[in-house]
Amino acid sequence: MDLQKLKIFRTLYEERSYTKAARQLGLSQSAVSQHIKVFEEILGVKLFDAQKRTFPTAAADYLYQEGVKLLALARDLENSVKQIEGVGKGDVRFGMIDVAAIEFAPEILASFRKKHPHVEVTAFVKPSGEIIDDVSQNKLDFGLVVCHDLPENVKAHILYHDSIVAVVPLKSSLAKQKEISVRDLKAEPLIVYPASSLSRDLIEAAFQKKRLRPQVAMEMHYPEAMLSLVDKGVGIALMSALSAKRSALKGHKILSIRELKNSRNIGLITKHQRHLSPQALAFISAFSRKS
Repeated sequence: MDLQKLKIFRTLYEERSYTKAARQLGLSQSAVSQHIKVFEEILGVKLFDAQKRTFPTAAADYLYQEGVKLLALARDLENSVKQIEGVGKGDVRFGMIDVAAIEFAPEILASFRKKHPHVEVTAFVKPSGEIIDDVSQNKLDFGLVVCHDLPENVKAHILYHDSIVAVVPLKSSLAKQKEISVRDLKAEPLIVYPASSLSRDLIEAAFQKKRLRPQVAMEMHYPEAMLSLVDKGVGIALMSALSAKRSALKGHKILSIRELKNSRNIGLITKHQRHLSPQALAFISAFSRKS
């Protein structure tokens, strides 16, 4: 199996665009196309639909699922051998949620880069659910996620205890309070995380325990956008306390929600029995020391 062509295939499969894949790989579009063509000839199967050039075939789906495991194993082996030889090189791939990327990852990334300048670090900012899936499937070494309903093959080390808070405009009647209950929000239009997010699951569960349903005015993933909607009078934002404290403006009041205190545990996840490279372990250690 040609690992270089497998890497190119993986990138094209994930990006579903020759332009994006070429940019990420540092190749021309024609070079990517040629590699895929040769790879198909070697394997004796079509990997992408002849009409829709980036639409994967059933063979491509299977190759991707198994190929990422092979690439992870090859990368771990290469990193370990380099470490034995005393070469401080290798690479680390991890995912993190947006609040981690803003609040505490930059300092750790800068420090790690200074200590290990020859280690290539690739970080992806994604929702928790996607990161958990990627770690479970060996696509990432580890992840920084909201630890809720993790699969059995993933283990977590809790780093931070976050809460979901309500951000209200100062003119709101609720702004006079320091702490509220979900009952106080039952008739309020709410700006919340998308239905696919783990944080949204926590919000829904808190309301359900009180036999209530949140009145969702709008779904939004990015903290700045949520707060902008609060400014425009769309509703009250339910969001991470870490994000709210950084982004909330003078015209906002941050309120603790009794049922959602310390509900968002942010942790570092890895796959059970996954052999991690020394570089990945060093990076994980840097995050653990910071918590």
